[in-house]
Amino acid sequence: MRLRIIRKKKGFRQTDLAEKVQISPMILSLLENYEVLPTPQIMLALEETLGKNRLELYDRKELQLLKSLNNRFNVPEDYPHFHVHVRLPRKLKKLMCKENFRKAGYRDMNDWFMRRVKDFALRLGYINEYFKEKEKNAQSGEINAFNGPIQSKEETKIIIHENDASDKVTS
Repeated sequence: MRLRIIRKKKGFRQTDLAEKVQISPMILSLLENYEVLPTPQIMLALEETLGKNRLELYDRKELQLLKSLNNRFNVPEDYPHFHVHVRLPRKLKKLMCKENFRKAGYRDMNDWFMRRVKDFALRLGYINEYFKEKEKNAQSGEINAFNGPIQSKEETKIIIHENDASDKVTS
């Protein structure tokens, strides 16, 4: 990256440039070592402070990478989280407040959502088990409850609830 070279030619120490651009010296070090790319605000501050345009600070390929990385849909695969955006009717705003989540026994909306995801994954697992068993029995030619086609969604619900009941520990 050209940033370090230009910084040194302009006579800036890393700490001085970081202070002028209003970032920490550690962030500037990361920028100079290709570990992170600047936000648009930092890019503008670097351009103004160093008196150079972005094409003098970065290669064209780096700028294209910067543009694609700033797109909210291009999250790296190793990023530990992804964001879910949900549009809800405005009338639910009062319902979905922190106080109501706490009253219902959740820390916050994220806690509530993660419990719903866990429930969904569990139910999906039951459904997948059902269809695997059904396919296995259909291939073996056995006649049993798994051989026939599912008659309705209710039949699937019954199977799921039966599995829920069998997972409970009785004392």
